[in-house]
Amino acid sequence: MVGHLDTFLRLVWDAAADLVIALDPLRRAMGTDHEAGAAETVYTTLPTLSFAERVLAPAPERLVTVRVKGVEWSDWGNPQRVLASVRRAGWQPSWLERVRLAPAG
Repeated sequence: MVGHLDTFLRLVWDAAADLVIALDPLRRAMGTDHEAGAAETVYTTLPTLSFAERVLAPAPERLVTVRVKGVEWSDWGNPQRVLASVRRAGWQPSWLERVRLAPAG
């Protein structure tokens, strides 16, 4: 997806204000020594949801699609899919080893 940050934030705010509010502690901690702890706390308390269903589907009149050749789609609906994409791309982010060791589920 490509877009202006303000546009995405407005879209999320209009469809799921509770999520924007829940993410605020992380937003305030970004760039500080408390960022990792805030991320851990926030993400362990967020409900599981589909961004497409909760945010995008209710507002089709605010979205545009463009067909782009040579770009793949990967539905990152669960952590295993994210890790599979990272591995396929050959990325070696510093957090990868820690995530591999975490139990699935």
